Amino acid sequence: DQITQFLEAVVSTQSTGKKRRQMVEEEQKLRSPHKVPINRALPTRSSDPEVEDEEEEESPDVAEVIRMHKEKQAKLADQMLHMTKNLKQVSIAARDIITQDNKALSDIQDTVEKNSSKLTRETAKLEKYNKSS
Repeated sequence: DQITQFLEAVVSTQSTGKKRRQMVEEEQKLRSPHKVPINRALPTRSSDPEVEDEEEEESPDVAEVIRMHKEKQAKLADQMLHMTKNLKQVSIAARDIITQDNKALSDIQDTVEKNSSKLTRETAKLEKYNKSS
């Protein structure tokens, strides 16, 4: 009785494994950008003319997909290069603006210090005149 249950469990596990494998293959078919099952994309030796014709028909599709991916990669590389150049230009412009702002702030600080010292002197003069009057 236990042996029978064990054998049933093994058989159900094997059938579940096959079902899972089929589900995974179906999922791969849906996700695959070139819609070619993995086992068909691999080279096989077959004597069936239909299979050979299918392989010859699918090969240009795979080559086309690879070509399209290479084109996309090239476009992305060009876009990244262009964006990098723009970023460099913007960074240089920002650096120049910050340098100018720092110089202006330094000049303003010098002016404030001069005005402050002048105000201190004039305040001292006014106090002197107020005491003498």
